[in-house]
Amino acid sequence: MVNHQRKIKIKIRVDKMKTSMIFFLIMILAISLFGVNITLADNDELTELEVQQMKILRLSKVVEEQPSNTKLKEDIKNYKAGLELYQQGDYQQAISELLKIKYSTLNLPLYIKSQYILGDCYRKIEDWDRAIEVYKNLVIDDPILTDYSLFHLAEIYRLKGEYRESTAVYQQIIENFPQSLIIPETNYQTAQNYRELNDIASAVIYYKNILEDSKDNQLKAKVLLELSEIYWQGKKYIDSLNCLYEILNEEYRLKRNSEPEELLIGYFYKIQEDLKDIQIPYHILVKCADIFFKYRQYNLAEDLYREVHKISSRRNYY
Repeated sequence: MVNHQRKIKIKIRVDKMKTSMIFFLIMILAISLFGVNITLADNDELTELEVQQMKILRLSKVVEEQPSNTKLKEDIKNYKAGLELYQQGDYQQAISELLKIKYSTLNLPLYIKSQYILGDCYRKIEDWDRAIEVYKNLVIDDPILTDYSLFHLAEIYRLKGEYRESTAVYQQIIENFPQSLIIPETNYQTAQNYRELNDIASAVIYYKNILEDSKDNQLKAKVLLELSEIYWQGKKYIDSLNCLYEILNEEYRLKRNSEPEELLIGYFYKIQEDLKDIQIPYHILVKCADIFFKYRQYNLAEDLYREVHKISSRRNYY
């Protein structure tokens, strides 16, 4: 059981790093796409903030394609050099190039892109304080993707181990950007922070928010897997089993789809051997029997199906 818990903690940390990188790539892609000729909604379909964002982006697109002065040409040159060095993994030299780019309302997306890469360079070399400074400034300077700037700021606080500060920043996203596409991931990372702070009750609240609001079934599966672990450790055994059952019953996909099956069977045996006073619900028994049958454990499946049939017969009798 201890080894299993360690594996889960390691897996969560790896997932966090992957999540951070995925959001970083989304940021750069999103800003880059603003320069592409795409069909946009009419201004009367946009909020006032979105209209201002579009004006900034359209102006910046023209400026970046046809820089009118030496400073803008230098900024573009420094950005391209910094990006290339970043992609090569030469973060210190990339930082030197990107620091040359100063805030400019004329070419705001270029500045924002440069700052996201700069912040990630500091993250890569674990210079948390400078990364925090970069993202704090972006929250002020970036009127385009402020929710993402806040998300990266919260991530750096988390990586630094300042979980309360991280949680406070995530709360800003939830309160100020309720329609943001990153709300489910923000809820998830908030739950992770509370787990680090040993505030399990608060973590469960944010996990449940994801299950209620998110349309991402893979994220739901991950949340249910972690909730199952929390409930089991809290001796809420039936709740734990039901989380695993939901993953399997709804056919939510995981990176390793057999994981909830293995856990459910493992907990089934644990209850049979050490927790005999716990009565396993009918639907869980059926699912366990199905799993045994799926993996050609026919004798075990037959025994369990027989037990299920007895329970069903007693129900019908009464």
